[in-house]
This record gives sequence, structure tokens and C-alpha cells, in this order.
Amino acid sequence: MEHDLETKLRKSCGQTSHTADEENAQSASAREVHEQEGKGLRLGPTCWRLILRHLIRRIKKRWPDIVATSYYWTAVCVGHWYTMEVLLTPPMPCAGLVFAVYAPIHLLFNLSWLGIVYHGPGRLKAGSVASLPPAVAAALKIGQMCKEHKFGPDTGWCDQCNQSKPVVLHHCGICNSCSMWMDHHCNFASVCVGFRNLRCYIVWLGYGHALFFLWIFLTVVRLPLEPPASLGAFAGLAAWCYYLFHNLGLIHYYYVTTTDKIFGGWPSLLGLKFEGAWQECRELEKQLEARLPDRERKNLDLSTTAVNCNLSSRAGVLLQLVRARGATLCQNGRRLQGLWAGPDDISSLAVVFGEPSSWHWLLPLVPGGTGDPVAPQIYDAAACNTWASLVAAMRPAVDMIEEDQRQDEELIQRMSDHAARAEAQRKKPVATPATGDNS
Repeated sequence: MEHDLETKLRKSCGQTSHTADEENAQSASAREVHEQEGKGLRLGPTCWRLILRHLIRRIKKRWPDIVATSYYWTAVCVGHWYTMEVLLTPPMPCAGLVFAVYAPIHLLFNLSWLGIVYHGPGRLKAGSVASLPPAVAAALKIGQMCKEHKFGPDTGWCDQCNQSKPVVLHHCGICNSCSMWMDHHCNFASVCVGFRNLRCYIVWLGYGHALFFLWIFLTVVRLPLEPPASLGAFAGLAAWCYYLFHNLGLIHYYYVTTTDKIFGGWPSLLGLKFEGAWQECRELEKQLEARLPDRERKNLDLSTTAVNCNLSSRAGVLLQLVRARGATLCQNGRRLQGLWAGPDDISSLAVVFGEPSSWHWLLPLVPGGTGDPVAPQIYDAAACNTWASLVAAMRPAVDMIEEDQRQDEELIQRMSDHAARAEAQRKKPVATPATGDNS
């Protein structure tokens, strides 16, 4: 295998061989030179062009990460410079005490960012075997009802990573690797957020709130002490205020969207997959309802809790499907019941942080996650049963729609055959009767 790789490298560098003996001799000499003189293979112009082309492709693929990470560190440096050169200078009272509060928050903010990058989302270890609880596996069968983007409890295979892919893994096209319990790809850290670093991500956003609220407080305190005396000073203050509220808005947005998914029991992209299955269930309801007779559609009451025995089997299937889908919503009706939701929000966060709530949650650089990521043991049994009930309600509905489509295709085929026979009959020449001799 090493010989094949070396041959390909020589061919790409323009050093092609004509015979197998010449290739072996060149390989041996190259190894001797590498071992004795410590020099590698000389790369020709063609090989350098290939390397440059590869680097350009990688930069094009990661340019959002490059821009976002550069923006983050620029914002951090600008904020620190403005604090030391403007906010903490006279006539600011108690500048030393304020700095004693500001410095730890600023340090913890950046250490949390470092924890996101250092720990990463977690990768699949060699020899790991996925083992899902039966209730979770039954709920995950909802993905088998999807027409597109099917998923399920069974372990799949990732062609890009050339490894097994349990359902809790997601392949990131930017990182080009499978991430454990991936929530999203964070451009500001150039890494995916998942099982191990989701805790650091939440802590990072929390210290970001504290840092920007402190900057806003210092700005409000200093403004009456030294109001802007020139147009340039006013423009600088306006730019600083835009910096504060723009970045605070970004931090708050990511914090709310991430914690809302965690509180709902969806600390990974599985929530989006279940949402897609839920939307397909709605489309299935519309297809069933469209095929009901008009009289029965008007008399159908989807708000009742009992199935009317006078309804047809199609209407009964539709009624059960609507109620099963409605049961998957939370009490507020704004989000779906999550498989990993806790009794309260703090319990849901504890699953992500890997320990009960305490002051340890404030520490940066601490990885999160509870238990084995491919064999989770903490889950919401009631929510899993609800989704399993929806799977059971969707099966007869899917079978009914498939049967209707099969009948429609047969009808179209019969009509097409009838039209073809009629056209052939029309084009068939009519035989004229033979005329007799009258003479």
C-alpha cells in the first residue's frame, strides 16, 4: 500500500516510471535518501499545483469559519481596548474595583471558548456499540415513515468517514467528520457543538451575557461624567453602542435557541429530523382528508375524543392520526415533546452538563455529557411512548395512501391502454368490398 501511494505521488509530481523495475529502484533510492540524508521527496511543479488547489478548496469550504472566528477575536480585542483606554480611565470612580470584576469575567469568557475548541463534540470510539433503550428505539421508528431523509434506530454507515454511524451521530459537511450528538456547527469556534462541548458552549454564552451587560453598565455610568464634546467623540460613542447591542443580540439569540432545544428535550439535530417526520404526518392527514366524501368530511369532528362508529375506516384512521400527532406537542403547543426532556429545565440542563446543578456549572474547560453517548440511559419514557403511538397511527394511513396510489396508477394504465387500442382501431384500414363484373 505504501508503494502504491509513493508511486502515485511520483506520478503526480511528473516523475513517471516506465517499468516496474525502475519504479522499485526509484522507490528504494528515495527511501535511502530519506533515511540517510533526512530529506523528503522533491515536489515538482505539478504536485505543488495540486497542493495549492487542495488548499484553495479547503479555504473555500471553511471561509465562513475563517470570517466568523476572525470577527470574534477582533470583537474581543476591540472591547478590551475600549475598556482599558476609555471606560476605566479618569473620571471613572473605583476603576481598580471595576477592573477586578471585569478581568475574571473576560478571562472566563475566553477560556470557555477555548473549551469548545479543545473538547470538540466527541467522535465515535473504536469498538463502540450503539445500544438504545427499547422505548427510544420504538420512538425512532417514526423516521421510517418519512418519504425523504429516512432514519431509524438501526446503526447505519457513513461513506465519507468510512465507519459505522449510530443514529446519534451526524456527519458535518464542513468539518468532514461525524460528530456525537451534534447540535450545530459553530462558525465562531470553527468546530461542531455536540455531546462533549455543548456545556462549554452554554457557559461561553452565559459569560458573554455577563461581559456585555458589564460593558453597558460602565458606559451608562461614564456617559454623564464625560459626555461627548466633539463630533468625533459622539461618532465613537455611537459605534461603541452599536458594537454592544449588535453582539449582545447575537449572543442572546444563540443562547435562547440552544437552551430552548435543550429544555424541550432535543440536545441534537434529532429534533429537526423528528420535526420533518411531524410535518410529513400533516401532509399525510391532508391526503387522507382530500379523499373523503364531501358529506363525511363536513360531519367529521376532529376535536372529539371518541371515534364515531358511523364513520368509514378511512375517516377513523384520519381521526386517530390527528389525535396521535396532537399528543406529540407540549402543553404550550409551541414545540414537540423531546425524547430527552427532564421533569424541569434544570434537569434537562443537568443531562447536558453531566452533573447536578451546582457552582461547578460556572467552571470553563469542563466537558459535558452524561453516560455513554451511543447508549443513553436517561430519557423521557412518556414522550417516547407518545411518538411510538404516532408511529402506530401512521402505518395504516401510509398503507391506505399507497393502496390509493396503486389503484390510481392501475386506472391510468387501463385508460392509457384503452386509448391506445381505440387509436389503433381508428388507424386500421377499412376493407372495401370487391366489385363484381356486370358484363
